[in-house]
Amino acid sequence: MGDSEKAGGSRVASPDGGGVEDLRLRHLGDLIDKGALDQEIFEAIAHGTLYLIGKDPRAAQGIEELRVRCKCDLRVFAGAEELLAAVAERAPSVVLLAGEAGEPGVSGILPELLVASFGVAPMPVVVFSGDSAWLTSFEALTYPQLRLVRVEQGSEGLLDALGQFMTVERTQAALQTDKLLKERIGLSKAEVIQQSLLPESIPTIPGLDIAAYYKPCQEVGGDYYDFIELPDRRLGVVCADVSGKGVGAAMVMVMFRSILRLAADRGGSPRDVVVATNRLIARDMPRGMFVSAAYMVIDPRARRVELVNAGHMPVIHWPARADLPVTVPLGGMVVGVSTSKQFTQTTRQIELTLLPGELLCLYTDGIVEAENPAREQFGEARLLEAFRLVGRVSAQETVRGVMAAVESFCDGAPSRDDTTLIIVKTS
Repeated sequence: MGDSEKAGGSRVASPDGGGVEDLRLRHLGDLIDKGALDQEIFEAIAHGTLYLIGKDPRAAQGIEELRVRCKCDLRVFAGAEELLAAVAERAPSVVLLAGEAGEPGVSGILPELLVASFGVAPMPVVVFSGDSAWLTSFEALTYPQLRLVRVEQGSEGLLDALGQFMTVERTQAALQTDKLLKERIGLSKAEVIQQSLLPESIPTIPGLDIAAYYKPCQEVGGDYYDFIELPDRRLGVVCADVSGKGVGAAMVMVMFRSILRLAADRGGSPRDVVVATNRLIARDMPRGMFVSAAYMVIDPRARRVELVNAGHMPVIHWPARADLPVTVPLGGMVVGVSTSKQFTQTTRQIELTLLPGELLCLYTDGIVEAENPAREQFGEARLLEAFRLVGRVSAQETVRGVMAAVESFCDGAPSRDDTTLIIVKTS
């Protein structure tokens, strides 16, 4: 075989000609024979580059065992900035994070890794701690549907888990392709992905009555809404609008959603979440694009709402004891334009105390900018009037009533923008 040795169909260089190298090849060959690894995995891990950050002493033995067994190029980074620069220049076979998954040093790097891997092939990220680890696939188009695989003790378990990871990736890609080919109902892949990332159902939260309406203008759109269940029965509600339409806007929406959810999972106030999201997304935002967003966290037990508006349509609030709904005077810069201190300084958070029977509405400009045949816009005044007429019924009935008012005004004129409407009522 000359200067290479065959193992399970793979050709791998053997510069030392025997000893430890032969044992390594035999070990990996056995894994291939068992179906745990294939040629792609073998080549990626046997001759790959591992990036490591973190100083958990409990993980040191497992990481060193992996490095020795696989003869990998292990690069250790002292800080996150150095690691991310290396990832951006060349994606590694695996990123290793030494420490508990919830530790600040580990969880803090995950959003940055997501941004660094956006638009590229799935990048395995392994969180090592002591005698165990978690394998996470960052796949920007399907986040946060991360695939978590338990890794048994030792490097053999990790190699086996990496094999599972790649097998799942290929299987799911094949199933998705087959599904798209069979359905043939005019849905593009981008539309399927986007639809899968919108909420499948409205969360059931004691003390809250929630309803939502969403309709893209084209096959795929730039509107995004979401419900994020947080600790202590709190609920995050977000409504956002990406500049532009079509596939480009949908891709930016996916990136925004992924980063916002990661930031929300790390905790902090709505302002902290929006500021962190802007810091991460602004570096990769295509020129001329941005995201407007309103994000609020509702604590139904304390009857408190914390609200941030990043250049989005004003939130509508109808206090229980008021005769008419009002807009909340809160604004700020849109997300993705600048990472300067100006965004942080102009992003303000307010707090509302809710009584039973109060209403909050988040929406996109597709509502107020809807036009009739004479090119008149529906406008904010008509929206507030629609709430006055139908706002004291259930959330779902309110949504139906408002959208009926919009459709009646448009009188058959085609929609020119995506449309999103979210109603939250206290009970």
